[in-house]
Amino acid sequence: MRAFLLITATLVALASCPLHAADVPPSEYSSSRTKQAFLNPDGGITFNGGLGALLDYTIAWDISNVGSQQYHYLYSLQELVDISSNSQADFFLQLGNGLTAASLSNILVNGTITPTPGDIQVSDATINGVTGVLFDSIGDTLISTVAFDIGASPIWGDFQHGATDLLGMARNTGYGTTPTDPFTDWIATPGGTGSLPVPEPGTMLLLATALGTVAAMRRKNEA
Repeated sequence: MRAFLLITATLVALASCPLHAADVPPSEYSSSRTKQAFLNPDGGITFNGGLGALLDYTIAWDISNVGSQQYHYLYSLQELVDISSNSQADFFLQLGNGLTAASLSNILVNGTITPTPGDIQVSDATINGVTGVLFDSIGDTLISTVAFDIGASPIWGDFQHGATDLLGMARNTGYGTTPTDPFTDWIATPGGTGSLPVPEPGTMLLLATALGTVAAMRRKNEA
């Protein structure tokens, strides 16, 4: 009886292992973050730069599971006014789970298939300690939509739109920090495994201990 209870408790612990500490629930696969001039109603967007506080800004996303462990991501960005540099168009998105720019397929920027190097470059980047993919405007293009497919489910993560010049850039308020409930300071980004939970080492040790205890009890009863 004790063995049964021990194994049951262990299995419950395994079942309760989270898929990822910051998974995005399906109800949030289509959502947005908005900032009004001089206001921040949901706390999710911060502007860095001299004129950023004067601006309204919205970033929205729509994510769908297209099968074969692939997810389609679509981001809609409020266009920034290109006051002092083309870098205002740059869009940086955090990637998790060891993903890189090469993990993206079927890339669309402003509805154009496979951006050309002379217009938009897509590359790996690390910005202020956050690793992800940079959609870098080379010409005069201001990015309004970015879409791609990737083999990763959505988790809460970071983005940056724009650069550090006169206008500044939009970021999620929790940029560079660990997402915590209620997650309004982050956006949905690729990074989840989309698979069954992986037990933590402590839980695996608990299971091994339980099985060892059962084996020892059986040997004792048989002796």
